[in-house]
Amino acid sequence: MQIKNQRQNDCKVKLTIELSEQEINSFQQEVVKKLAQNIKVDGFRKGHIPENVLKEKIGAEVFQAEVIDHCINKTLSKAVKKEQLTILTTPKVDLKKKQPLIYEAIFSTFPLKEKIPTLKNITIPKEKTVKVEKKEIEQVKEKITQDFAKLNKLNRSAKKGDFLDISFEGFDEDGVALEGAKSNHHPVIIGSGSLIPGFEDQLIDLKAGSEKEFKITFPQNYQRFAGKKAKFKVKVHDVFEKIIPLFDDNLAQKISGQDKKTAQEIEKDIETTLHSRKKDEERVIRENKFLDNLAQKSTFDLTDELIEKEVQEILQNIKDINEKKGIKWEIYLKNIKKTEDQLKKDLQEKAKRQAKVKISFTLLIEKENITISPQEIEQEIERIIAPYPQDQQKIARKKIKNEQEIIKIISILSTRKFFDQLFKNV
Repeated sequence: MQIKNQRQNDCKVKLTIELSEQEINSFQQEVVKKLAQNIKVDGFRKGHIPENVLKEKIGAEVFQAEVIDHCINKTLSKAVKKEQLTILTTPKVDLKKKQPLIYEAIFSTFPLKEKIPTLKNITIPKEKTVKVEKKEIEQVKEKITQDFAKLNKLNRSAKKGDFLDISFEGFDEDGVALEGAKSNHHPVIIGSGSLIPGFEDQLIDLKAGSEKEFKITFPQNYQRFAGKKAKFKVKVHDVFEKIIPLFDDNLAQKISGQDKKTAQEIEKDIETTLHSRKKDEERVIRENKFLDNLAQKSTFDLTDELIEKEVQEILQNIKDINEKKGIKWEIYLKNIKKTEDQLKKDLQEKAKRQAKVKISFTLLIEKENITISPQEIEQEIERIIAPYPQDQQKIARKKIKNEQEIIKIISILSTRKFFDQLFKNV
């Protein structure tokens, strides 16, 4: 096999591959064996059909096409490996000659390592000191007391702060029910802002058993029904007031269970958790700033195929998010007032940044000799399955231990190890 390797730009390669007659004959015999197992010809046993009979059965052109496809499939990956390349986008294969067999494969690949900046040329963001404010601790304490509040059923009219059990349904101006605007026994606290603006105000002064109809306009930033006028029918099942406990030692013991902590100890735990969370957030900010600097310092040109690949990935992510929210794709596009092609155009710059970061960071990790041992992979798997009940951990482990998931784990661990080392002395 003869290989000619030509760089068409920083991230695009053209391989011209020529196979010898001996190689073609060897691959041709593999095709004959495969076809002989799958094709039925009267008078011949399965797997024992001569080549000339097979050609006559399926046609000489089809047979030749099978041989050529097999030759390409068998040799392209070997050629890529021999040239120490990585295929990043689907190769475009062009058959140049049948005898001898010569074909070209053009695909996106990693740029040469000299196109990736060294660490000394990249600004490494310094760590900012994080501080937990007293009001942040108080907000968590308030949420805890709200979670442990008891409900006291009332016979009076509802007021702000009361907890209501309601059922409702929304209709458009023509009286047609709005999809997704119906709920039965829906919990709501008047004044919480959990429902659309103006809705909760309509519940004030209603009693258990009350029914009410009212008109309301959805806000412009409400994706599914942005700016729509609607009529709602509401029934109040029950009205409750929340009896909120004090944040004291009694509550602390309920929270801590067998540990029997004091309110002061729980407050200290809250501060520690918030501080740890802020440190993690600060770390993510530093990592993203570093990756931005890395992308800016990387001097290679991307291929159109690499950019399109990232655009499609970002686009699919947006679609998945909207699907989880129950928002149809055409509705989302209508709300942002764009066609899919316009949105894809808007995503170009983000896609370029994302592609540069992925490529540069992968090569930088390789350049810095970041490796992950089997023991580290196993420890990470143990950490992932730890929250599962004991009887489900075996199933969870089996799901994780496939090639794709292991690749993800190695990527996560490599990234973590790289930044641990990078930020250690900064």
